[in-house]
Amino acid sequence: MVRLPGHRPTRMCAIPRAQRVRLGTGKVDCRAVRYLRRYPVYGGWRLSERLHGNRGSRQMTGSPIDIVERFVDAWNRMDFETVVAMLSDDVFYHNIPMEPIRGRAAFKDFLDNMGAFDAIDWRIVNIAANANVVLTERVDEFELDGRRISLPLMGVFEIDHNGLIAAWRDYFDLEDYKRQRFG
Repeated sequence: MVRLPGHRPTRMCAIPRAQRVRLGTGKVDCRAVRYLRRYPVYGGWRLSERLHGNRGSRQMTGSPIDIVERFVDAWNRMDFETVVAMLSDDVFYHNIPMEPIRGRAAFKDFLDNMGAFDAIDWRIVNIAANANVVLTERVDEFELDGRRISLPLMGVFEIDHNGLIAAWRDYFDLEDYKRQRFG
């Protein structure tokens, strides 16, 4: 090991090697490890491996923002086959006021139980990304069972290395939704 003049070794992370999050640069991000320990509900180590690992041969096509914009476009076209295909097999979906859904099959069941949409119009007001995490400020409008619902919300999408949505969380006012949906 060569030491440069004035170089101070950085403090190593006190986390076992097997539990560290590997970044694309080969460095370890201990903050991410601490975050995953603090918030295991979002998938813990398995989610970390999906997002930062190198499994499978398929690579991400397009930027994370492009992927989310295509996802929103599929919703607007009511192309639910494409919507489901853009999710990873073990996707974590959470409308924050409600119970989370895990897995593509459970998400399909969720869609089937929502009812028949007459129209969908999701408008992205603002969108930003930090690495594989995309934040959206949206107004989701639905026409469902003859009722028009307009729901302002914030959405967080985590894109895996295959270009699929591994985690999706929407934050909104559930009481506002209920008032519009059920009168």
